[in-house]
Amino acid sequence: MAVVASLLQVWHDDAVIEALEDDRDFKCWWAGKIAGATMGVAVAAGCGLATKKTKCLGIGWGVHTTIADYISDKCNGAQNK
Repeated sequence: MAVVASLLQVWHDDAVIEALEDDRDFKCWWAGKIAGATMGVAVAAGCGLATKKTKCLGIGWGVHTTIADYISDKCNGAQNK
C-alpha cells in the first residue's frame, strides 16, 4: 500500500496531470496493477517458500488480479466524473 500511496502523491504534480490530460482511468488502472503485482509476487513467493508447490504461481496470479481490480474500482469510484 505504501507503493500506491507514493504513486498517488506523484500524480498530484501538475506536469504529470497535464501530460496524462487528466486520464484518471489510466492512473487508477496503473495504481491497481502496481499494488496487485506487489501483493501477487509476495503471496507467490511466500507460498512457494512454504509449500514448494508450483500451484503457488496460480495463487499469486489470483491475488494480483483481485487486488488490481479492487484498487482500480475503488480509485475510479472515488473520482468525480
